[in-house]
Amino acid sequence: MQTTGKSKNQKAKDNVFLFYIDENKPVFDDKYLFSPTPKKYIKRNMGKIEWYLIDWNENNIYDEVGIDYIGVKNKFDQNPYIELLKDRVYINFNGKTFITQSKDHYKTVQKSDKYIGGKLNIITKIVPLVLEDGSIYIPETDKDTLVLYFWATWCAPCVKKVKYANENISKINESGIDFIPVAYKCSGIKDFFEKNNINFQPLTASDKTGNDYRLFSLPKTFVFNKKGELTGNRFNIKPNEK
Repeated sequence: MQTTGKSKNQKAKDNVFLFYIDENKPVFDDKYLFSPTPKKYIKRNMGKIEWYLIDWNENNIYDEVGIDYIGVKNKFDQNPYIELLKDRVYINFNGKTFITQSKDHYKTVQKSDKYIGGKLNIITKIVPLVLEDGSIYIPETDKDTLVLYFWATWCAPCVKKVKYANENISKINESGIDFIPVAYKCSGIKDFFEKNNINFQPLTASDKTGNDYRLFSLPKTFVFNKKGELTGNRFNIKPNEK
């Protein structure tokens, strides 16, 4: 049996997430104004789906509706995305909706007959993109790595990265990488590409894709291997880039 060398106390300390809180509610913007507060959690799972119940009022009860929180995250996220517990909670896993309920203390999930958008979204593999015009785009590659880069014309760092990738696409491809930029929450991508001599396919994601990939802020990067499995959320397109 393999051990980690941690004591029981150390293991207990590991079962917390740090949240920024104002008036007993989680803060997601302007976090620098607040100090991080630890909150204990328990992890649930069913098959490949994992979710976290967070003891918000610190009474060692983790499933109080309207008080505690539920969250999801992939292995590359430091903290989960969370929402207040309701009787029925919807979790989107790889583009499919699952339901967990208070009546069984959120211990299981059941697949929903229809897709329901929300904050609790996880992907572990490539999910087909629903584009703004309603068409379906399935990212594929014969290279070792595929990078999906969600961006917008109003995001200056995004534009800089897309332009740099366009100028250096041969080197990027030669290194075994497919780089695919996908615009979100902006219009006129085709005209923008033509004006700036950018040769990428002008793809614009729909709100459905924005929800699947949790595009609550931009830019957002997803790195996949040849099998379509998620392997990272960062891609340094040029040396020394952070």
